[in-house]
Amino acid sequence: MSVGNKAARLRQIPKMRASRSRNLLILLAAGAALVLSSASYADDVAPPIVTLQATGAQSLTTTGSITGTTTNIVIEGGTQISSATAAYGLGDASVSASGSTVGGENTAVSSAEAVAIYYLEVLQTSGTPVSVSAVPLIFSGSVTTNASGIQADASASFETPAGSIDACSKSNGPCGGSASSSATLTYNASPGAIYDIEVNAGGGSGVGSGTWFASADPEAEIDPSFGYAKDFTLEFSPGPSSGTGGTNPPPTVPEPSNVTLLSVGLSALLGLNLMSKRRVG
Repeated sequence: MSVGNKAARLRQIPKMRASRSRNLLILLAAGAALVLSSASYADDVAPPIVTLQATGAQSLTTTGSITGTTTNIVIEGGTQISSATAAYGLGDASVSASGSTVGGENTAVSSAEAVAIYYLEVLQTSGTPVSVSAVPLIFSGSVTTNASGIQADASASFETPAGSIDACSKSNGPCGGSASSSATLTYNASPGAIYDIEVNAGGGSGVGSGTWFASADPEAEIDPSFGYAKDFTLEFSPGPSSGTGGTNPPPTVPEPSNVTLLSVGLSALLGLNLMSKRRVG
């Protein structure tokens, strides 16, 4: 190699090194952006909180059913039966409780309660032509109660960010013997915010014979009439068999994985590097 060619080659080395350094910085910046993007989806919605209590039965903090029976063997005594049930699966929650007493004024007291608290988050799954700061949600459901006898009562409710749906019954009070309430509530939710929903049912009976029952069965969904409904989905607390929060319905447009995005970035950088080498040659 002549002295002139060697000098020219040496002058090109800093340019090649600068080009490689620039590509490395671009790759690092792309990697950091991917990590930040991934972090924004890493906050899984918290699991549901379930509580089941019934007189004469061991309490539970999971979905299922419990039933307890006790008897007071005394003058004017009697027997009670109490039950509580809760079911949950990806935003579909229902609870119920019931009980009865048979006997005199010293009968064993019936009492039970079922509570389920779960969470939801609105996620954007595809781009929209304009920024969306509020997504309309619809909360609907029904609550039912019944109470009869000397002294029995029952209550049920479905509590949401938009308000609550309630029902109560009391055999000797203003609520009346039976009640049923159903409603549809609307709420504008902020994408990325997490909201809690509480569903509960309970009641009791004592001082003689009586029966009672309470149940609540709610639903939550994105308003289908919303213009960008297909671009959003609801992520709910995980169900009993899933380890992370799930969407219902599932996202219509799956998010590209970080590996895919990183592969695209590496391919682009390799192409730039090859073009730089050809220009140098």
